[in-house]
Amino acid sequence: SGILSLARGLAETCANLSTLNLELSETEGVTNEGWELLCHSIRNFSGLQNFTIDFDKVNLNSESVLLLSESIKRLRQLTQLHLVLTKNAGLTDDSCSCLAAEVTSLPLLSVLAISLSRCRNAGDATFSSLRRSKSQISKLFLYLAGLSISDEGATCLASWLSSLTSLRNLVLSFTEASLSEKSILEVLRGLSSLSELTQLSVMFTGCEKFTDKCSEKLTEMISSCETLNRLEIGLRKTGLTAQGKAVSYTHLTLPTIYSV
Repeated sequence: SGILSLARGLAETCANLSTLNLELSETEGVTNEGWELLCHSIRNFSGLQNFTIDFDKVNLNSESVLLLSESIKRLRQLTQLHLVLTKNAGLTDDSCSCLAAEVTSLPLLSVLAISLSRCRNAGDATFSSLRRSKSQISKLFLYLAGLSISDEGATCLASWLSSLTSLRNLVLSFTEASLSEKSILEVLRGLSSLSELTQLSVMFTGCEKFTDKCSEKLTEMISSCETLNRLEIGLRKTGLTAQGKAVSYTHLTLPTIYSV
């Protein structure tokens, strides 16, 4: 398969790589042999600092994700990690929890981008694992479009976000995600603890439970963050009333992209 050929090629590559980008989007015919060799090859790049791996629409089973987690765990010099698992139906609670734990245990990681958009079984287990982690991430890009997130999961996510005291740049996308009003308020409460953010992009587009009360909390959170110099807000197709939609963020003295 294509994965096996790629794995063999990586196995013969110089182990002194500092940057590795693997584009495996929509790859078919992922065999156990190919995947095991690929993960074994990845863990040999001990000096890797920047790693991007894209599994968009690749149905990895639980064992495959656990093998990947073990490989990432060995990359102790990583400072940037971009992980795309969009539309991956093979994810399970256990594999998501393990992957999140290993990723956030990397000691030098400062930039983390994770896409779990439209992964049916991702979400709560991932956030529960993140809640127990400690990291010094300064830039976080979290794409959770189309996920169903429980109140408990939102509480775990909020707790983790509030612990990221080094965070300066945050992109958080809940586009068309299923969250209750309580969950949204809990996430916004977590964001309120990030007093030194300089850039914030938060998308609740298509979230029907984003209400006027949520908008008030978001406004309060933004106004209290004096370090912000760039802001992007997406509130199209939410549960805002006409009065809620009339709320403007243009009074803020910073560049703002606002869609409602």
